Amino acid sequence: IQACQEEAKESSRRVRGVGSGRRRGCARDVRKASPCGSARMYGGDGGAQQDDLYTGYDNQENDFAPSIEDELQTQSMGSFSKPAPPSTARLGTGMNPATAARGGDDGPRPLTSVRAAGYSSQVRGKLNPLQAVTGQVAFTSVLKKPEQTFEQQCRTDEREVHRALEESASLSAKGDNSMALERAKEAAKLERALSKKREEHSSGDQINLDLTFSVCLNLGQEYHNNKLYSDALNVYTSLAKNKQFSQSGTVRLKMGNTYFEQGKFPNAIKMYRMSLDQIPTTSKFMKFKILRNIGLSFIRMGQYQDAVQALDSVVENIPDPVAAFNLLVCMHALGDSERMQTAFLKLLGIKAKSEVEEVEEGEEG
Repeated sequence: IQACQEEAKESSRRVRGVGSGRRRGCARDVRKASPCGSARMYGGDGGAQQDDLYTGYDNQENDFAPSIEDELQTQSMGSFSKPAPPSTARLGTGMNPATAARGGDDGPRPLTSVRAAGYSSQVRGKLNPLQAVTGQVAFTSVLKKPEQTFEQQCRTDEREVHRALEESASLSAKGDNSMALERAKEAAKLERALSKKREEHSSGDQINLDLTFSVCLNLGQEYHNNKLYSDALNVYTSLAKNKQFSQSGTVRLKMGNTYFEQGKFPNAIKMYRMSLDQIPTTSKFMKFKILRNIGLSFIRMGQYQDAVQALDSVVENIPDPVAAFNLLVCMHALGDSERMQTAFLKLLGIKAKSEVEEVEEGEEG
């Protein structure tokens, strides 16, 4: 019996790695493999001792009882056979299940497959509740006004100059010469600042010369309207000496008018004649109006014969009632009755002023 027990113990050690569910089967195999048989091992008939076969099986001292190591090994083997529960985490785009289905306390893994296209699973911006009530949702932090480039800033400054220039001209037409002069000064100040800005950024070649000329010419005209003749002449002189401006004929005409207002008729006649040389031949009515101003200057100086030459050419070419009347005055001053009668007939043949203006506008168009 002792030999059979030792053999049973050795067999038990060989099958120690099997789970507790198979322990009974191993015991039966051991009994079958024993040469003494189960009846002889326990002393008596096999049928009588069948119920006592597993007596004391659960005791710790029993060699056939499973140990703590067996329980741990059984649990480890059972974990391989038991299928894992399905994961509730959101699958990602990777092929590694450890990183694609990562969950836990931090929540599911964020979606990153569309990040390169500019999309995100998180809401950006700040919700404006006032606009959300009306059905329009706006994100104030996203909709930001882009910064202007240097050229856009210059365009904005040019619009400000144009606005001040137009307001000055409008006020002058209404007879408010003082306010018109203030707006003209403001337009000139804005234009100088704009030109300086372009020069500092090495873009002086992009300065709007037409805008500069218009601002300075308007400033000189407003000085003239406010009886500030010296300031007006300074502005006109600077424009006339600047070779970048091709409208020097208009500037000379303005200077002649200023000298005429001052009573400096020789200087006025000089400026008028210089203007005649610089005005293009296409400006027909402008040339004859300058000749009329020359004739009026000669009349103020008492040189009636020179005035007759200037005014006669005007009356022969355009229907100008002012020139015809002053020509009649010169003939009367000279005592030439025949030519005075001729001048009077020419004056009667001239159309009304409104009709003359319509003819001039059609000719210029």
